[in-house]
Amino acid sequence: MVGLRGVGKTVLLDQISEDAEANNVLALRIEAPEQRSLPSMITPQLRFAHGVRRLITPVIPPTSGSQKASNEPAGFSESR
Repeated sequence: MVGLRGVGKTVLLDQISEDAEANNVLALRIEAPEQRSLPSMITPQLRFAHGVRRLITPVIPPTSGSQKASNEPAGFSESR
């Protein structure tokens, strides 16, 4: 996300993060200065997220009712 100072980029990203976590989606913040390669910044965060997911997965209760369990990330469905 790019924009002038003070237009609300951080506020928007914080709200997206809060909404994601309210829906059991892990949100990570990564600052991406132009001088560093994106893969070098993302890789450690993805490893961290994978470790956290492995730790919390057994705690999340299975879905019930008409919803079927899925290995897809939250917010994605096969019908799209």
